Amino acid sequence: MHGIKTHPPEMAQAGRKRILSPDKLPEIRAKLNEPGATTTDVAKALGVGRSTLFNYLERYDLDRRVNRQKKNVGSGAEDSSDQVEVSGADPDRSSL
Repeated sequence: MHGIKTHPPEMAQAGRKRILSPDKLPEIRAKLNEPGATTTDVAKALGVGRSTLFNYLERYDLDRRVNRQKKNVGSGAEDSSDQVEVSGADPDRSSL
């Protein structure tokens, strides 16, 4: 048997091997900034799925994360309330 039981703990790495390493970020940014480039095309060129590429960018591309947070702040989603207005009912009128 080969693996955790046969190797000392200091040699073993936990988890799966990374497909995209953090040092590939400049290369990926350059590919995404090319005219007409799509995330699907870049993901195919790297040999990964789109969701893997999006997760990678979310984790390692800090500029993208900051821009995304700024975009969400002004969306107004936090201002929505759960109040429901009932038409036809007048709360000032007493029941007959």
